[in-house]
Amino acid sequence: MALQRGFDINDRTLKVIAEHVSGDARRLSGALNRVQAVALSTGRPATADATAEIISDLATLGNSVVAMDDIDRAVCDVFGLDAKTLHSARRSKAVSHPRMLAMWLARKYTRSALSEIGEHYGRRSHSTVISAQKKVSKWISGGERIQLARESCKIEDAVRRVELQLRSG
Repeated sequence: MALQRGFDINDRTLKVIAEHVSGDARRLSGALNRVQAVALSTGRPATADATAEIISDLATLGNSVVAMDDIDRAVCDVFGLDAKTLHSARRSKAVSHPRMLAMWLARKYTRSALSEIGEHYGRRSHSTVISAQKKVSKWISGGERIQLARESCKIEDAVRRVELQLRSG
């Protein structure tokens, strides 16, 4: 589609669209339209990071509803944690970073209120959820690294792994 339109877009950016937008060709075409329109209006190339942000509201995990328990399972699988640990009061990076990512994903994929998310993750306040959301967004925009169960990787890769877990059930 991009070639037919004469839209210069790299493979990495196309991969972001393919990974984040599920459904039929019409949805993919709509995502590509949006990315191209933003690139033309801003005069900046369509990078993978910019594309992920542009299409974030189009990102779906199929037609299934995502529950916070599903997010818990996916985060725990990727980070090698026990669900009880994710909900605990522990503040070590090995626990707090995955918990913040889980809160960020809960904001992205559920319609739960801030207070519900905070309550789910160890009776934390809504302001803690807001803080987690800001921190994870900052990590993503800064290309930070995060420690998984057996390795360190870029935060974007960790998010993709968790989202893949969510898609696969």
